[in-house]
Amino acid sequence: MKKVSVIIPVYNVKDYLPDCLESVKNQTMADIEVILVDDGSTDESGKICDSFAKENENAKVFHKENGGLSDARNFGLAKAGGEYIFFLDSDDEIDSDACRRLYDEAKKSDADMVIGEAELKVPSASMERFENVVRENFDYGRVYSGKEYLMGCLSHGALRVEVGRSLHKSEFLSKNGLEFKFGVLHEDEDFTPRELYAAEKIKLAEYKCYRYNNKRSGSIMNSCDKAKKRACDRVKIY
Repeated sequence: MKKVSVIIPVYNVKDYLPDCLESVKNQTMADIEVILVDDGSTDESGKICDSFAKENENAKVFHKENGGLSDARNFGLAKAGGEYIFFLDSDDEIDSDACRRLYDEAKKSDADMVIGEAELKVPSASMERFENVVRENFDYGRVYSGKEYLMGCLSHGALRVEVGRSLHKSEFLSKNGLEFKFGVLHEDEDFTPRELYAAEKIKLAEYKCYRYNNKRSGSIMNSCDKAKKRACDRVKIY
């Protein structure tokens, strides 16, 4: 069993995917597997995935019909064999030490989740407000229950839900039937509270492990239209 499975759903991101994959290739932890789920891309993304897999023996590529981000992540979960899961969006990047540092932190207390810090390519007041809530009200390295963390964040008016900033224990996800809900956009807003509610042990890492590309206008992160949010995620928006 690999220590970490990095799951990367891919859909029409040929301009961003090479940098994303380079950040995975540069991981200081060798004992990882990379699960690339090409979700029916119509550009060169699928070929980029195939090329990466040929050059990196720890990478696997799966090509499937488009089903949306939730469906692609769930597909990747079904194929993953790692002890822990790291979700990486194909237009984002991770720090070279991300897998190793979060995994080491998780193993210290057999955590269900380790939540790291993130940074944006474009500064965000809301992101900074959340980071301040965590810094001021929680202790890094201490073990909390997911409910303690969830209610603590909500009581101070700020909860970040992006799954990419966290490492997730595979056994915990499977035991609690935690998958992404098919048919919604902004699926992390549904998944993360359910995961936190079920988690017995979570830890916070004072470490910027994830870099969000919030400059990309077509990404879900920058899609705030309420009608779109209610629409099925099979509309091919990532």
